[in-house]
Order: sequence, then structure tokens, then C-alpha cells
Amino acid sequence: MKSKKTFTRETLDKIRSESDSEKTHKSRKTGRIILVLDAVVIVLILLFFFGKNSKTIYKSTVVTLDSIEYRLSVTAEEERPDVTFSLSIKNKGARSRTFPFKEKIGTLTVKTENTTVLSKPFKLHSSPLILPRGENHVVSISCLKNQLHPLPSTKNEKNKGFLSLFGKSDPSNPVNALAEIYLNNILALNLIFTF
Repeated sequence: MKSKKTFTRETLDKIRSESDSEKTHKSRKTGRIILVLDAVVIVLILLFFFGKNSKTIYKSTVVTLDSIEYRLSVTAEEERPDVTFSLSIKNKGARSRTFPFKEKIGTLTVKTENTTVLSKPFKLHSSPLILPRGENHVVSISCLKNQLHPLPSTKNEKNKGFLSLFGKSDPSNPVNALAEIYLNNILALNLIFTF
């Protein structure tokens, strides 16, 4: 009788252990699938949010004349409607410098396709401009992006864009920014960029 109980008990234990191992195997398989799906979803979410990082344009040109650095730069961010042109004057010499500017440092002229779309002065905040050694002075001019791209005049020019995966895209025309700085002679800084 004891052997029959033992045999029955062993058989029941064996059946239970097999069904437990099948359940364990199935739950492990399901767990792995869920883990892989979670990882895929996380990667897609990260790509969605970080794939839309803001595109910032920064271009500059520099001229150094008599230990003074003149820098013309342009900054534009994709999600902002404006463009900022900055003129920086930095004294890299060993002594303090006084500049002959009166009311304005110079003029910014912006052209696209040989058409002047913007012409503004870089105004001086206080006269005369005195820069101690290692110091710099920055003046900026802001304008709207749509000012830099004149509207097309004909129907054919309106259709110059091309289709891309995410909609219609317009080709970028180069923009030419020219800063004329009024020293004893006129110093010209030229910067060509696209956006």
C-alpha cells in the first residue's frame, strides 16, 4: 500500500513539476517578448522626441586688423521667426583703444539673388567707443526670416520646391550679408549663408 501511495505521489509530483516547468517556460518566453517590445517602444519614443531637436544656424566671419578682431555672425533657430546679425569688436591689443565711430559703427546690407532685402545701421550706444584690453563690444540687428526671402513673382517660381518624404520643401537660396565698418577707411566683412 505504501508503494502505491509513493508511486501515486511521485506521479502527481512529476505531473505537477512538468506543468510548472511548462508554465515557467511560457512565462519566460512571454516575459522576453514583452521586454523586447518595451525596448522597441522606448527607442521609438526617444527617436521621436530627440529627432526633432532644434536646428540652429550659426555662421561667422572674422577679420583681425591692428590687433582688433571684427566678427560678423548670423544666428537663426528653426522654430523662431527671426534672424540675428551680430557685429563684435574685440580688442586683442596690449592697450586700451578708442574708435572713431560717431553715431553708428557701420551698415549691414543683406542681399538675396542680387536684391537688397535689408539695409540697417549698426548703431552705437555711447560715443566714443573705448575698449580696454581684452574687452569686446557687440551690436546686433534682428529681422524676420521672411524678410530675407522675397516672395516669388511668377507662378513658375512658386513651384520651384520639391516633394520630400515629409511634405514639400523649398530650396534654400544663398543669402549674402555685408557689414561695412566705418573706420578711417571702410572695412567690409562678407558672410554668405543659407537656411
